[in-house]
Parts: sequence; C-alpha cells; structure tokens
Amino acid sequence: MGGWGCLRFSQDYASSQRLEARLVGRVCRAATVGYGEEGLGVWEVEDVQPHFPGLSIHERLKSGGFKHTYRAELPNGRPVALKVFLTPVVDDEDEEEQSEHLRAAREIRLLSGFDHPRTVRVATQPNFVRLGGERYLYYSEDFIPGGTLDSVKLPLRGDEVKSLLLGLVDGLQYLEERGVIHRDIKPGNIGLTDEWEPVLLDFGVALEGDDDITGFMDVAPGTPAYAAPEQFSPRRLVTLDHRADQHALGVVAKKLLTGRTQPTTERLSRSVEADCLREIIERLTATRPNQRFRHSAMLRRALEDCDV
Repeated sequence: MGGWGCLRFSQDYASSQRLEARLVGRVCRAATVGYGEEGLGVWEVEDVQPHFPGLSIHERLKSGGFKHTYRAELPNGRPVALKVFLTPVVDDEDEEEQSEHLRAAREIRLLSGFDHPRTVRVATQPNFVRLGGERYLYYSEDFIPGGTLDSVKLPLRGDEVKSLLLGLVDGLQYLEERGVIHRDIKPGNIGLTDEWEPVLLDFGVALEGDDDITGFMDVAPGTPAYAAPEQFSPRRLVTLDHRADQHALGVVAKKLLTGRTQPTTERLSRSVEADCLREIIERLTATRPNQRFRHSAMLRRALEDCDV
C-alpha cells in the first residue's frame, strides 16, 4: 500500500503546529467528498477488506461527517478501531476543502502522544489506502469494546455516576497537565471498557495550548447541549481553559442521573440522594469558569470525599 505518505508523526513533529499546517497544505491536497449521489456513500466491510490485507475487518461501527469507523483486528490479535477519512488526497484544493485533512492531522498527532488508560490511543500510525481510484487517509486506535455512554440505559444510580466521574476526571487531569482541552465531551464521546471504565474518545475539535481550529470549522466546536457557555464567546473576550471540559462533564452527569441534560432542580434533587454529589454537579455546570473547580485534582478530591 505504499509508504507513509505525508503524515509521519514524531516527537518533534508533534510539537510544531506550523510544520503540520505546511505539510497538510503542501502535500496532503484535499478535496471534500461527502455523502449523497455524488459522494462516497457507505463503504461496507466487503468493500474495504480487500484493501487491508494486514487487517481482519469485522464490522462497520459508524459513519460520521469525517470518517468511517470499523471494528478490526491486527495480525497479533489486538482489536482496533479502523478510521478511514472521507476526504481523498487529490492535486488541488481551496482553503475550505483543506480543513478536513488539517483536522484529521491534528487529531492523529494528539492521539499519537497520549498514553493514559482514560484516553483513547493510536494503535497504528497513519497511512494511505486506495479506494475507487482515490487515496484516503486511515489509521487505527484502541477498540473500546463496551460501546459508548449514549447506549447505556438511563437513569444510573448515584454510585455508578460517581465511579464514572472519577475515571473521567483521571482523563481530564491528564489532558490538563498536557494543556489539552477536549471541547466535545458528551456520552457519545465516552467509551466503556468491559470493566465499565470510561475512555475519552474523538479529539477532532480538541484545543492544544494556544492553537485553535475554530477558523477551519463551519460552526463553533462542541455540542451545544453539553458545551460550556464560554465556548461560544469570541476568543478575544474569554480565555478558554480546562474548566470548559468540567462543564461538559457536569452536564453528562445530569444526563446519566436524570435522562436529561437540563433537568429541573427538583428533578435533579429527586435523582441524587447525596447532597455532596449534587453540589459537585452544580459547581461543574456553573455559568462562569471561575465558579468551577480550579484544577481537576480538586474535583477528584471532592468526589473522593463524597459519600454516595
């Protein structure tokens, strides 16, 4: 299937967003191809498997706006999630069409540097595959066998939610230490292992340091029902930090406990017997960042001290 193409990641490469942008702009020429009569449609397993002789592809898990995801297995038996991006590599582009490859390159670069059980990790480095006469970027990451939180029957008990929150806070603390903000935490982006341990997924709109990709997107990053208010404010008026992810985490907790992202105070009180857990959730979802926890470690201590 040829060489690594233009996207090979090293420690030096991961530290340079400028180099990343130049590589994507100069070599990974992208033209947006979507769904519909003239789009890619859906590649089923039988369409894709012949092009990946080194993988055993078992099923298509989902198709999103940017990529197809398949459950697959490496030759050593390791289960992985194979990601095939929908934007082909072609010879010409405009700035808007380049955005999907830039987003893909950023996400893979971030994941390549992760090494924590509460964040998804890259299993194989990016490469290109030829499908239908076009070249497409692909890579694989950890396969999370328990599905995602949005498939869990709700409501959950308070002790179950506390356990999930503790695991997610471990992931948030890891991101905070690395200067990364996820910006799209929601049940559909939280995987579950067989042991019901949560794993943060989908870093496509993540923010690292002072970098930003809002200008390459049609809408503000994040899912409105979960995103912090400051995510929709002009960057010149507010400095976004890790506390934005705390807000989303609090909304996730409300959803898990009540089945709703914006339950009434009365409904939340009925669903949460422990006052301390309700107070933590209310603090997480405070409108202003300075009303939330200053650091993830403080949030962890509050959860540990909460008897549910």
